[in-house]
Amino acid sequence: NRHFRFLRALCEWVRKRAPQMAELSWDNYIFADDRDSRDQRPAFTPAQGATMFTLPVWTGCESPSRRNLPGPHVFHDAAYWLPLLCWYTGGRREEMAKLMPGDVLDEEDIPHLSIAVTQTGRVKNARSIRLIPLASELLRLGFLEYVKAIRREGQQVLFPDLLPGTSRQRMGDVYYKRYWRSVAKDLPFLQPGQALHSQRHMVST
Repeated sequence: NRHFRFLRALCEWVRKRAPQMAELSWDNYIFADDRDSRDQRPAFTPAQGATMFTLPVWTGCESPSRRNLPGPHVFHDAAYWLPLLCWYTGGRREEMAKLMPGDVLDEEDIPHLSIAVTQTGRVKNARSIRLIPLASELLRLGFLEYVKAIRREGQQVLFPDLLPGTSRQRMGDVYYKRYWRSVAKDLPFLQPGQALHSQRHMVST
């Protein structure tokens, strides 16, 4: 459906500039969407992202336990970095949550993430194995400095605060329960079904 919608948009664009082009019917190519509700979550808009990143988690909070209240402190942990990584890479929550220091590479002066199967978790499918360049804004905010600090501490994972209490729990789920629910309360624009994964939809659209 996505590919045919793109093709339809292209043809409509051409037809506006070349009226002699025949009008095409797409009814036989675009089908009713039978995916589950998780896959149909509405995408964030850039304006919504700008609103989210003005919350105290990113601009200054009161303390580690009171991240939703304005204050003088910015703590660079999973609460801070994970939504930024999802926003600027289009990665899935679990892909970003399970990152290890060795997954952040700087080959040929192009800092990037390696998304692959590691000891911290799997990926959704074979196509999910990929390299993602890091946006300049992530570099400006000091993400590589954070990675270096984690390496100096000898940590095995990029976000130690997401280590699960049981082997059945995933690090992305820990983020959701520990941090996202608190952030979501301060986002009045959220629609039913919108969550961190909606950032991925924003990037893909």
